[in-house]
Amino acid sequence: MKLKLTFITIHHFLFLYGFYLLGLWYIPFVLLSGFIFVRIINEEILHKGIAHNMYKSHKVLDWFWALSAVLLGQGSSMGWATIHRQHHAFTDTDRDPQSPYHQPVWKVYAGLFYTQERNPSMIENLTRSNAHVFTKKYYHTLHFSICMLLFLINPLILIMLISPGVVYGFHALGWINAFSHLYGEKIDGTEGRNLRWVSILTFTREQHADHHHSPVSTKHILFKKMLH
Repeated sequence: MKLKLTFITIHHFLFLYGFYLLGLWYIPFVLLSGFIFVRIINEEILHKGIAHNMYKSHKVLDWFWALSAVLLGQGSSMGWATIHRQHHAFTDTDRDPQSPYHQPVWKVYAGLFYTQERNPSMIENLTRSNAHVFTKKYYHTLHFSICMLLFLINPLILIMLISPGVVYGFHALGWINAFSHLYGEKIDGTEGRNLRWVSILTFTREQHADHHHSPVSTKHILFKKMLH
């Protein structure tokens, strides 16, 4: 966990350096990388594709997805799916690793989640994938190696695309996990709340209470041809 936060902190420094270099001209790069990292990698790949298993699996695609999760900087695909599946199974109870009602909001925002005792059956489908198992085992080494390789190719790749995406993704998850359970419109009988500014900033029309009401809704997904 400390190493993960160290990487996030370094990406924040590179993000701020990007603003120092380009000023307001940096904003289009932030929005572009934010869309890629938040709307595509986080929402479509990790959330819909891996955690909710809505898309068809393929050996080559599994590697792309697993490595995308590494690049996002929010933990391995298996770790991310474990936490999110626990979140849906035990929403807003003391067994929910993302509940701002049962742990400090700043910890939820920062992704300092506690997890329940390991339950392999919860992510059984991922344990059968070499890509997900490998990237979980070597997550930190892979994130560091990929970032260093891109930096050596051209530092601007890291500064103008990767780091702003990691930073945007970090805060987007904080807005969703912390604020969308504390504030906004609540739907009767459904956990979570609809907070419109969060959905706007995370590039999606699906709001959080709506997602809890219908977790595998295909209404706003991007890759409908890849559905099961």
